[in-house]
Amino acid sequence: MLGIVLMLGIVYNSSVLSDVLPFFSRLSTAEKNAQIVLGGSRLRAPILDRNGNVITDYSDKTDNKTLNDDDYIIMRDPYAFSSLIGYSSTRYGIGGGIISKFNSTLTVGTNSFLNIRNNTGNTVQLTIDADLQEYVYNLTKDNKGAVVVTNADGEILCLVSTPTYNANEIKAGESDIFTDAKYEGLFYNNAYEYPRVPGSVFKLISSVVISESGLSKVPYCDEGVTYTDSGFAIYNSSKATLGTQVTLSKAICYSINTYFADVVNTAGAHKFNEVAERFLIGGRLPLDFASISSTFDISGNGNGQLMASAFGQGRTLLTPLHINMITSAVATGNLVEPHLVRRILEPGEDGKVVKTTKPKVLHSNIISYETATEIHDGMVAAANYYGLYDVNYKGERCFIAAKTGTAEVRADSGITNNYITAYFPEDNPQYFITIMDISEAYGSSLAVPLQSICKYVAENEEDFE
Repeated sequence: MLGIVLMLGIVYNSSVLSDVLPFFSRLSTAEKNAQIVLGGSRLRAPILDRNGNVITDYSDKTDNKTLNDDDYIIMRDPYAFSSLIGYSSTRYGIGGGIISKFNSTLTVGTNSFLNIRNNTGNTVQLTIDADLQEYVYNLTKDNKGAVVVTNADGEILCLVSTPTYNANEIKAGESDIFTDAKYEGLFYNNAYEYPRVPGSVFKLISSVVISESGLSKVPYCDEGVTYTDSGFAIYNSSKATLGTQVTLSKAICYSINTYFADVVNTAGAHKFNEVAERFLIGGRLPLDFASISSTFDISGNGNGQLMASAFGQGRTLLTPLHINMITSAVATGNLVEPHLVRRILEPGEDGKVVKTTKPKVLHSNIISYETATEIHDGMVAAANYYGLYDVNYKGERCFIAAKTGTAEVRADSGITNNYITAYFPEDNPQYFITIMDISEAYGSSLAVPLQSICKYVAENEEDFE
């Protein structure tokens, strides 16, 4: 019978080779070399959560010869994890998420003796807490949006995107996932892959501009409306009017569009651009698992784009993950890079640690203590205004600081991008939560799920150490 001789004298039967080639053609050079050395398909290693709980693995390892992509499944709730993990399929290969990004690590690893002996790559341990991921998914699964939870080290504890799909159903017999309507739009992760108009949560950036320009304590008279140079009217939400003596903290609390439009306009475009650039807004930011993009352009239309961007409209686009970064930075004073991989481990129950991700501060002391305090006071007042209450954290009562946002997508649609972004404890920020929901509601409607998430995190904080 015809055979083909490859490295190390291994002989492949031609019929077997024809089955291997479709899989083989999808691999990187390093992965192909590993497949040749092993004389067959190398198994993909498990993906674990931060506490060692298995997220993905093979459904049955009793017979390695029969295992393929269809056997590598999400062991937890697939709807909670599919947009994060991605899919593996005999018919469609691998796509999206961690499986796609780290396929070489999972199948090849460092190509050490242990990798070869165990016929597998290296285990990827995420910063995700699996129980929190499932809790948040079940809390928000009826929304169209995302939830991001991080800690002060930039570890991503939860990354939920909805609506989502069941990766375990994407197998060889499925209809074409690229044309089937039920999968339309589901492979985009709303948490980091699709920047949108941020609305009033962007007032955190405008607050930095105002504070650093020495304008935060200058009383502002709010008449409920202001105008751009071209005569375009800017109103407060519900056309509310606060009158005289509006300062920065009060404007944050009540989210006064006119205040931010006028005072940032006074601060000027140069300062606005400088602060946006400092917070890495406008461009692409590479992370350990993906890149996030954002847009910031206040040029043209006189001062119209600047004034619109000051309250989160205009051409400004951000992802929930980037908004979460900004929230963490104004709370702690440090802009920390978020990361999703905690460790890479060699095969086996006691696999040696190959790599550990260390916290990375992209910009320390990004704002002054005075600026941070002014924003903090406004966000604490806002949380109280939204009806958020304290949580029990490590046996002590602690408060939440928050800011909402509601951004118009299209004036006649009634659909808005709604956000709430928060941190706690307010006097020593450790956890940062950002929720987005695309609906006909308002950002303040997200206070209820935010309260539930803060309570869950506070009561289970030992899982996030």
